[in-house]
Amino acid sequence: MTKASLKFLLGVLAVGGAIAGVLRAFFVTPVMISDDGMAPTLLAGETVLMWNSKGGTPEFGDLLVCRHPAGAGYVVGRFIARPGSTISADRGFMKIDGHSPDRNIDRTVTFTMNGETQAYSVILGREARSGEEHLFMQDARVGFRTRNIVVRDGIFLMGDNRLPHRFDSRTFGPVNPSNCVGRIFMRWTTAPHRIEFDHSVLDTIN
Repeated sequence: MTKASLKFLLGVLAVGGAIAGVLRAFFVTPVMISDDGMAPTLLAGETVLMWNSKGGTPEFGDLLVCRHPAGAGYVVGRFIARPGSTISADRGFMKIDGHSPDRNIDRTVTFTMNGETQAYSVILGREARSGEEHLFMQDARVGFRTRNIVVRDGIFLMGDNRLPHRFDSRTFGPVNPSNCVGRIFMRWTTAPHRIEFDHSVLDTIN
């Protein structure tokens, strides 16, 4: 490589690094996923990219990163309901204000939550509300279960993983939208040794 070529390459790398730094500072932040609450869409150990949008108005279906209502770190969940809405279960599936989102069931697989040993038989499907389609999964035997929940304030975050767990608003309650810092839009890295689903680097996240 000639000195001129090397100088050009270093210049390109410097400009690229500067652009990446600006994007990270003002627009995009990498986020490490710490649990399987959003499986099958996201898995513990993956790194995703988030559009910084603190103070913005979220839309139904957005995959948000928000401060935990108890102040313990952050939570990731899908925005499904505003104040006045009711979340309920009917015939093993979720309803919002008495209506079921459009959904299709794909197949049944075995899934083990990160850090656990119990294997669950889960159904995988696709669900859509407001035109945006996303994956979800739930217990294949008992389906989706919840008490009727009326959203009093804040916004309700639901995990795409509908198994009983502690990672969405069914457990910690609604979140204040002013405490949401961004919206996830892309997978940056996959989780090491996680092969349950066909995840790839640079997947667009819905």
